[in-house]
Amino acid sequence: MKSSQKILIVFFSIIALFHLSLLFEVDKPDFYETHSAKEFRPKPFSHLMINDDAVLMIEKDTTQNQLKYHYLKNTQPDTSFFFVRNDTLFVKNPHLKGKSKAITLKYKKLNSITANNSHINLLNNPDKNTVIKSRAGEIRIRKKDSLQNLNISLSQESRLKVEAKYLKTANIDMTNSSAHFNTSIENLNADIRKNSNLSVKNVIHSNIRNDGSSYFSNKQGHFKAKD
Repeated sequence: MKSSQKILIVFFSIIALFHLSLLFEVDKPDFYETHSAKEFRPKPFSHLMINDDAVLMIEKDTTQNQLKYHYLKNTQPDTSFFFVRNDTLFVKNPHLKGKSKAITLKYKKLNSITANNSHINLLNNPDKNTVIKSRAGEIRIRKKDSLQNLNISLSQESRLKVEAKYLKTANIDMTNSSAHFNTSIENLNADIRKNSNLSVKNVIHSNIRNDGSSYFSNKQGHFKAKD
C-alpha cells in the first residue's frame, strides 16, 4: 500500500473518531457542571421507531421504561421529542444544544426497533425475537461477553458494527448496506443484495444468498458471495 493511501486512511479514521466523540461526549470533567439531566417515563410500548437523525443508546431493563438525556443548564428542555401511539414509541432528535446529542432508553421488552436516518447503540443483549431494522442509519452493538440472537434488516446504505466475544445466531437481510461482525458466529443466515458488504471475524455454519453483486469476507479471505 502506498504511503499516501496510508495517510488518507489514518486521516479519515481520526475524523470518524472525532465524530463519535461529539455524539456520545458525556465523560469530560466539566460536563455535569454545564448540563442537567431530564428523565421521562413513557407508557408501555412493544415497538420503537427512531427518526430525524436521533442518537439513541438502548439498554434492556427488567424494571422500567425510561428516556433520559442531558441538556445545557439555563436552557429549556425539549419534552416533545417522543410519544407513544398504538404500542409504538416514536423518538426524534430533540436538537439539543450542548456537547451530548445522545438519548438513553431503558426498556422492559421490545418486539422491534426501527431506525430511520438515525444512530442507535445497543448496550446489551436484545430480546431473542427482537427485529432490528435500519434505513439509512447506523447500528452499533457492543457486549463484553456473548450475544445469543440477532435479527437485523439493513437498507439504504445503512451500517452495522457488532462487537462481542461470541454470537450464537445471526439472521441478517441487507440491501445496499454494510455490516461488520467483530466476533465469532456459530450460525449465520444472510441475504445480501445490491452491492452490500458483509464481513465476519469467524463463522462456523453459514448460509449466504445474494443477487451476485455483493461481497462476504471472513478470516479465510474476501470473496464475492455466490447466488
